[in-house]
Amino acid sequence: MRPELVGKSCFVLLILILTCQSVLAYKNSYLRQRKPCKHFELYYHEVLFNGTDAANATSAKATNQTTLGNFKFGMLVVFDNPMTEDNNFLSHPVARAQGFYFYNKKDDYNAWYALTLVFNSTQHKGTINMMGADLMAEESRDLSVVGGTGDFFMTRGIATFQTDTFEGAKYFRLKIDVKLYECVIRRHRKQLATYYNKTSKDSSSVVETDIRGVTMQRLFVARSMCAAISRGKRLCASFSTALLFDDTQIQFKESVAQFAQEKISPHASRIDQKNSFPQEVNLWKLMGEFNLHGITAPEEYGGLGLGYLYHCIAMEEISRASGSVGLSYGAHSNLCINQLVRNGNAAQKQKYLPKEVYCTRKRLETQQIIAGEEKADDRVDGGYVINGNKMWCTNGPVAQTLVVYAKTDITAGSKGITAFIIEKGMPGFSTAQKLDKLGMRGSDTYVFIALSELLFVEVQFQLLFSFLLLIVAMVWADGKIADMYTSLQSSRSYVYSVAKDCDNGKVNPKDCAGVILCAAERATQVALQAIQCLGGNGYVNEYTTGRLLRDAKLYEIGAGTSEIRRMIIGRELFKEQ
Repeated sequence: MRPELVGKSCFVLLILILTCQSVLAYKNSYLRQRKPCKHFELYYHEVLFNGTDAANATSAKATNQTTLGNFKFGMLVVFDNPMTEDNNFLSHPVARAQGFYFYNKKDDYNAWYALTLVFNSTQHKGTINMMGADLMAEESRDLSVVGGTGDFFMTRGIATFQTDTFEGAKYFRLKIDVKLYECVIRRHRKQLATYYNKTSKDSSSVVETDIRGVTMQRLFVARSMCAAISRGKRLCASFSTALLFDDTQIQFKESVAQFAQEKISPHASRIDQKNSFPQEVNLWKLMGEFNLHGITAPEEYGGLGLGYLYHCIAMEEISRASGSVGLSYGAHSNLCINQLVRNGNAAQKQKYLPKEVYCTRKRLETQQIIAGEEKADDRVDGGYVINGNKMWCTNGPVAQTLVVYAKTDITAGSKGITAFIIEKGMPGFSTAQKLDKLGMRGSDTYVFIALSELLFVEVQFQLLFSFLLLIVAMVWADGKIADMYTSLQSSRSYVYSVAKDCDNGKVNPKDCAGVILCAAERATQVALQAIQCLGGNGYVNEYTTGRLLRDAKLYEIGAGTSEIRRMIIGRELFKEQ
């Protein structure tokens, strides 16, 4: 090959490599961009002159005192103008823009804004504060969102202004694209304030020693901590949440933890003993009022419009207070409500989501995982006739609406399955007896259908690790504590990492199965080690470790055993070869 051809080939190859690197760098930078927690577009209408019709109504007067002397370079405009969702001035306003701007015509049309968007509608209530320079000659310009109240409490973000219509000093219309990157959820503001203002008081006392001195003191500390844990207090080593969560997520986590410890934890032991939720308090309604059911549901249906990471956070805190409440909550909020969010049509969402998000019905929905014995026969009058039965239906005894999977195309295998919404009372629908389970007692289960919640398996670890502080004074247990601690932290990191990937649309079957496999088996082992550390005390019902072990074991069985999860992981790995 001639030297000049070699040189050209190398040059082309170099250009190709540099191009690929640039594309990959751009892609990675795009993926790393922070996603807004709220995003909407509004139109700002400014009318300056009088007229006889609504389109020419005076909404602001440009004034400038003659006494300003040399400072007479522009005008000060005070305004109170409508904000609409479309560009029609006569459309119903969703907010009012109130504030002022300095108007300078010296260098084209420039303004310096200080405005507040005031919302008072069914969708939003509160204010958003903006401030900055609007260089109207430019195609687009950014103003800072510097705070807010109500639904936009302590918000931060960027508002991008674009001049949509400009008629000089008569009328102009701005298109404002608002992206908020720090959102404190309205329904948790009260709980957040309570959390930060409340001082914790530990009623346990440390009894000073006898002849064995420090050893006896440590044992009394351990006994006091045991009593505190039995009462549901949160006594655990702090985890480096800053590595996993941003400030908003940490605030959300703390507010849910406060709610769970105050409203759920006091009932946990009695729920396990009686195998039912308390009658004197409606936990479903309390969680609905706190808006825990609708974490992944859109705001238009009463939800929070957040992702799976927030749902995992809520699952951890609720399950720390009670594993059985966490199981029932997960089946309702994720397997059912989130299923409707992802796959339901507009009519189904409008019918079911608002009442299920707030739990305004007497009972709640449940979600059914495929058992393989139910089949939907050929269409009859535009519908299906479903025949079959299922076992292990979480929330079955209390559910009024169920999401059931049935095979509609036997030849298509796992792809020939359709989800059906079924309500109790439909002809042909029947239920069997409630089960008396070894663990997860209180989370009602019927014998006719199979169901379990997967995403919260790791939450048990934090509760188990709390219990390990009972034996912190025992030097011989340091090795076990270290192993259990690393199991907890590695499992949490794995779970939240996969949850973030799911929020970003990167769903990987082997990691979804792997995180459940890893966390479930470690949950059982950590519970066993907790009992071992406590000796005989760990085996009696007065201590919570027995309940934790019974609850944790379900994670290795429910909604697919550990063996099935290993099969999925192996199959996916072979596909990559």
